[in-house]
Amino acid sequence: MFPKAHDSAYTPCYCEENIYLLVHRFLEQSEIRAIWDVSVVFISNATKTVALWSQLKASAPSAAVIWDYHVVLVLRSLSGSQHRLLNTSPSIEEETWIYDFDSILEMPSSWEEYVKKTFPPDSDIPPQYRSRFRVVSGEQYLHHFSSDRSHMLSSVGEYISPPPPYPIICGPLAAAKGSTNNLMSHFVSMESTSEGYGTVMDREAPMNAAPSTSTVANGFLSNGATPPIGQSEYSFNGSHDEPTSFVNGFSHPPYQMHNEEIVHHLYHAGFQTGNYADTILHVHQNTYRLHAIVLSRSPLLAHLMSTSPQTGAQRVIYVQLEHEPEVSQEGFAIALGYLYSSVSLSLIRPGNARGVLAAGCLLGGMDDLCSYAYDACRQSISVETINEWVEFVDTIPSSPDGSLTPELSQTSVFGHYAQRLRDDVFQFLVVTLPNALEVNSSEADPSKGHTGRDTLLHIFSLVPFDMFKSAVESRAFEIGSDQARFKFAKDAIEMRKKEIARGQGAEETVVLAFGGGHPGGSAVHVTRKMRKRTLWKVNS
Repeated sequence: MFPKAHDSAYTPCYCEENIYLLVHRFLEQSEIRAIWDVSVVFISNATKTVALWSQLKASAPSAAVIWDYHVVLVLRSLSGSQHRLLNTSPSIEEETWIYDFDSILEMPSSWEEYVKKTFPPDSDIPPQYRSRFRVVSGEQYLHHFSSDRSHMLSSVGEYISPPPPYPIICGPLAAAKGSTNNLMSHFVSMESTSEGYGTVMDREAPMNAAPSTSTVANGFLSNGATPPIGQSEYSFNGSHDEPTSFVNGFSHPPYQMHNEEIVHHLYHAGFQTGNYADTILHVHQNTYRLHAIVLSRSPLLAHLMSTSPQTGAQRVIYVQLEHEPEVSQEGFAIALGYLYSSVSLSLIRPGNARGVLAAGCLLGGMDDLCSYAYDACRQSISVETINEWVEFVDTIPSSPDGSLTPELSQTSVFGHYAQRLRDDVFQFLVVTLPNALEVNSSEADPSKGHTGRDTLLHIFSLVPFDMFKSAVESRAFEIGSDQARFKFAKDAIEMRKKEIARGQGAEETVVLAFGGGHPGGSAVHVTRKMRKRTLWKVNS
């Protein structure tokens, strides 16, 4: 039975790294190495425009995606390879499996299904979109691959797509050679040069090669595969001259390129330069020249336009943000731009995501922008930023038990995202942070655990009481025994007395109750009570 890859790391648009991690995972398991040959196949061409079908990014099942390059993993049975020399084994389709994270097909897919549904015959594809293949052994890939991800940076130095959370990859032999980035020159390039790794082939390669990486490639190169049903109608407009689109990594039906040209014109000529504007919008001491028909996509702006008198040729509206400090100037500008084009999504970064989310929620009508900004917010929560996020959730109105009721959530510009962000911060405090600081393993490494515990104490000294209480009492807060949690809470309360002025006039305490909590017999409880005010007697 072939190995599965359900829990393998995956980052969109970083196929070479996804496959690298999967190769590493497979080759570190002796039971896989014993029965499977692991190879990596890079798919590209001289123009870096290869058409692949059955891809997740396709706009329709029958549409092609034009990649600059793509990478898949191939598993081939070692026993099948040996028997093949004697012509006694099944065909290559029955002994080989393909792992493609970006395919709509099952992963892994059988060789026959993957080739049939991903690669049509060359005769049905314009020359500039035909695939070539560089086949590299798994071991060679692990040892020699390196990438600094610079190919994913835009002209202004921003990532086109968010990078993986782990450090850049550099194989041991690549590092020994001082190489930090050989992705394009040694792997993606389809030139048969001495510096590239593996073997480069095209679809005219012979089918009778010996069992090796070349045999792996030959299965892709067979012209016997048939295109998916309906591909010509949707993907190549009935001709063999030009595909309907050629934007790397994205697929388009016949009309999509025209639509993109319109949106591009609206964003640059309309939003960025303000040509032919009929509406003047004032916000944050900034003035925007915009267009009513586009602004009407926002319920808030549509309401302002319908209730603002139009005395001249241009309508003038004002957006008052004095009571919305979370809506930043940059965030509002990105949200406004999103009304014109989704290109604004590429401008969202961890540093501005919360301002964008606030602006998107305020303007309304932009669920995708808000969802994207929320994900960026959630991913930005870290040991370095948790204090900032704690301060943020402390400003969100809450009920006495620390939760957000529907009524209270409406008082926040973030709407339902307020509770989601609060939950994310809580999850980070209770589960992620103790694990990251290795507080729950302090017994194994006392010095390291002590340092992590000090950091955790400092962070918890700044947490709002309701969240502090819920976190310390949560069974998911695993920092040792109940006694360890009790001692932690006691130390944290002492720090809270010194470091914060939160809850003035209140006294926090912690008790360790035996037999009245969870099935283990004891539980930690944090309480807070108001101090009695001192009364002074004044003699007349």
